Amino acid sequence: MIPSRLSALAALVALAVVPWVLARHQLSLLTDLLIAGLFAMSLDLIMGYTGMVSFGHAAYFGLGAYASALVLLHFAQPVPVALLAGALLAGAVAVPVGWFSTRATGIYFAMLTLAFAQFLYTVAYKWRDLTGGSDGIAGVPKTPLFWGGPSLASSRAFYFLVSDRRSAERCRRSARTSAGSRASGATRARSSSSSSSSPRCSPAWPARSSRPSAASPRRRSCSGSSPVRD
Repeated sequence: MIPSRLSALAALVALAVVPWVLARHQLSLLTDLLIAGLFAMSLDLIMGYTGMVSFGHAAYFGLGAYASALVLLHFAQPVPVALLAGALLAGAVAVPVGWFSTRATGIYFAMLTLAFAQFLYTVAYKWRDLTGGSDGIAGVPKTPLFWGGPSLASSRAFYFLVSDRRSAERCRRSARTSAGSRASGATRARSSSSSSSSPRCSPAWPARSSRPSAASPRRRSCSGSSPVRD
């Protein structure tokens, strides 16, 4: 326990020191890595705690990015307002998609999430007037942190905004609560019940014969049903 806390403290100190040591392009690269790390932590919530393999997780990451960029570009609102708009749009799309996808389990759930993700990708790619297509949205301004607050125009200020992972850590702690445990148990129980509901057939031979013959045809015994003769 103590070594892990020491390593976490050392990582925090390193994150606080590197903005004053790295060059601007290196700091921008590190900021992109931290954003990718936040995305990986959100994926761990659904795969690590519930065991649900999702192939469409990046769709909501992109929806949040598009919504935040459009709010900053057209309305010049502070960054927290743009982040809230991104979360609301991603959640509004994820609710119906999640409702349909969770009707299935296992590989069928994964394929449904992939299908919805490809649909959203096609919409974003073809709707060039809104999303810019393959070019993306250019010229997004770095507005202040709040009205009349400090500016995020410098790469160092934007780095400190991204490196604040307290919200992600709160999500990880909430997943460890009893509600998160109940959701994880319900998902696994549903998956196991759906897999056990289908009958499993295994070949069964007559007890008095070691190998099948024309007089004693092979039978199959299925769990949950009576033996069926071919």
